[in-house]
Amino acid sequence: GIRDRSPSRGLGDVYKRQVSALQHPLWLAVPAVADLAATTLNNFAISLTTASVYQMLKGSTVLFTALFSYFFLKRRFFRHEYLGMLLVTAGLVTVGVSSALQSNASAAKNPVLGNILVVAAQAIQSAQFVFEESLMHRYHIPPLLLVGGEGLFGVSMVLAALAVFQAFPSDNRPDNAVIAFEQIELVLAVSCRDDVSPIGDADRQMAQPLPSRRK
Repeated sequence: GIRDRSPSRGLGDVYKRQVSALQHPLWLAVPAVADLAATTLNNFAISLTTASVYQMLKGSTVLFTALFSYFFLKRRFFRHEYLGMLLVTAGLVTVGVSSALQSNASAAKNPVLGNILVVAAQAIQSAQFVFEESLMHRYHIPPLLLVGGEGLFGVSMVLAALAVFQAFPSDNRPDNAVIAFEQIELVLAVSCRDDVSPIGDADRQMAQPLPSRRK
C-alpha cells in the first residue's frame, strides 16, 4: 500500500497525485534516458582507462548526488557529512591526477578522456537519482511502478537502437541484433543450467538407496 508522506494531506490528495503521474507517463522516460546515457558513457570509459581507476572514480556518485540534493531538493547536511564529501573529493582528485600523470606508463588507451567520461556518467546517474526521488515525493509513485516504467522505456529504447543499427552496413555496424539475441539466449541457457543442475543432483542423491547395515 501507499502511505501519505505528508500528514497534512489526505489519501484523496495522494490518489489524485498518483493518477496525475500515470496520466503523464513520459516523466518515467527521463530517468530511463539518463540511465542509458550513463551506461553508454561508462562502457566507453572502461575501454579507455584502467579498471581500478574506473572503479574508484565511480565513487563520485556520492558527491554529485549530495550536490544535486542540496540545490534541487533543498536538503541540508551535517558537519560530518560535509567532511565525508571533502574526503571523497580529495580521493577522487588524487586518483584522477595520478592516472593522468602516469598515462604514458599505463596500458590504458586514453586515461584522461576515460576519467572524464566516468565522472560525467556518474553526474548523469546522480541527476537520475535525484529526479527519481523528486518524482516519488511529488506524485507518491510506488517504487516498483517507477522502476517498472523505467525498465519498459529502457527496453523500448534499446530495441529501437538495435533496429536502427541493423540498417547499417555489416562492416560498419555499431551492434548486431542477431548476435545480441544469441548472447542473451546463451546467458539464459547457462543460468537455467546452473540453477537446475544442483536441484537435479540433490534429487539423484535422494533417490539413491541407502547402504545396508550389516551386523
